[in-house]
Amino acid sequence: MRKYLAGRFPGLKEAPLVEARVCQYKNTSNGHFLIDRHPAFDNVWLGGGGSGHGFKHGPALAEYVAGRVIEGGAIEPRVTLATKDKVQKRIVYGLAAPAASFLREASAVSDCARSRLPAQTDNTSAISEGGIMRARLPQWIAAGLCVACAAGAAHAQTVKLTPLGQTAGELAAFDRAVLFEDPTGVRILYDPGPTVTAADPRLGAVHVILVSHGHGDHLGVTPQIAAAKNAAVIAAPDLANFIGKKIQAIVGTPTPACPPPPISPTGNGSNSMTVPRPAACTALLGISGARTISNGGPAIEIASVPANHDSSAAAATLSDPLKTELTTDGLTAYLDPANGFIVKFTNGLSVYLTGDTGLTAEMEVIIREFYRPSLMIVNIGDLFTTGPEAAAFATTRLVRPRAVIPSHVNEAATTNGAVNPGSRTARFIAAVERTARGDDHRDDDGDEGRRRIVVHVPKSGVTLEFDARGSCVSGCF
Repeated sequence: MRKYLAGRFPGLKEAPLVEARVCQYKNTSNGHFLIDRHPAFDNVWLGGGGSGHGFKHGPALAEYVAGRVIEGGAIEPRVTLATKDKVQKRIVYGLAAPAASFLREASAVSDCARSRLPAQTDNTSAISEGGIMRARLPQWIAAGLCVACAAGAAHAQTVKLTPLGQTAGELAAFDRAVLFEDPTGVRILYDPGPTVTAADPRLGAVHVILVSHGHGDHLGVTPQIAAAKNAAVIAAPDLANFIGKKIQAIVGTPTPACPPPPISPTGNGSNSMTVPRPAACTALLGISGARTISNGGPAIEIASVPANHDSSAAAATLSDPLKTELTTDGLTAYLDPANGFIVKFTNGLSVYLTGDTGLTAEMEVIIREFYRPSLMIVNIGDLFTTGPEAAAFATTRLVRPRAVIPSHVNEAATTNGAVNPGSRTARFIAAVERTARGDDHRDDDGDEGRRRIVVHVPKSGVTLEFDARGSCVSGCF
């Protein structure tokens, strides 16, 4: 070292040694950077594995990570935890080669950053197996990566979300229905509404139906679908009983509760059920209550949350004498308070389904603080629910998910798949984006609400796939 200094910095030739430090040499099993979220903490990112000379890619690496944090989107598979192992799988040539290759190809790296990356070289002088640089990962790091690898694989699974609307490829006035498919294969239909029938070929298997309230544009033909699919219907208590009577009229036998209560000497029932069910059944669920659904493997958790809206049955759907009495006075039959749902899927994705609602303080205090959803489906139809600007406020200031899908738009929102200018949907998107730009005239309450929230416009029949963090990884708009 002193010989080197003497030749280049003569003044330091005899300088005293002030401090010495030991630096760790980082290397991953496949020679690529490690860039991924911590498997247990969604707001913590892991970055490294660039070896002793990986620092020179710092600007491009930082740009890529910032793009994932702000814009969302899938992480390049080569750099995820799931691709790392506890055993070194390659001889360390020049680690910069595969790392630079990744950074050149990653879409988030700017042209400017790409131009600064060195060309990949064909290194032929591999360090020998006995060389000090061919180190394997320390056992404590290897064990941690092994655990993280399994968690990363689970998080890589996606939830499929398919809108079942009025016109293929469009977002139309009466579109409400959404069909979810969990990685385990469990399929959940939310608010069938007027665009889905029991014989609809788009449905396939339906294991669970969620109904937010009793209005016909959400209830639709739920009893017929449940009877045809042997589905479990989850709804507020009176609404569940009402639907159960309608199913009974179709199949000719009383509709059972699912699962059958009580199951203990104390009279307590169970909040867990398995699917598929042998017959249609009803599962009541009150506000803040939760049920778990599984097909024998990991379970999906479904919770009921407050919505500021009424829930009633039209007089025409009732039996006499109540039908005649209510019709005479122009009234409907009160069922329960309306509700929304929180659905936590087995890959970790948590979805907030608002149902019909106005603005509520619970959106911040309960939904965001307790349930912490990463994806939100919000009704923006106005008049009876939040309008575009109010829904955007709920999204950006109260709930703050990673992504949001507008629904219940009560308009022809798109033409040939493109959002119509001046539509409610266009206004909602613009209002959400104003917050991202920071020009929403917010109070001086910090920058927490300015993280960009991605708006995905649902188009009938087009499946979107979401990862555990609420990032759309397929079918995205």
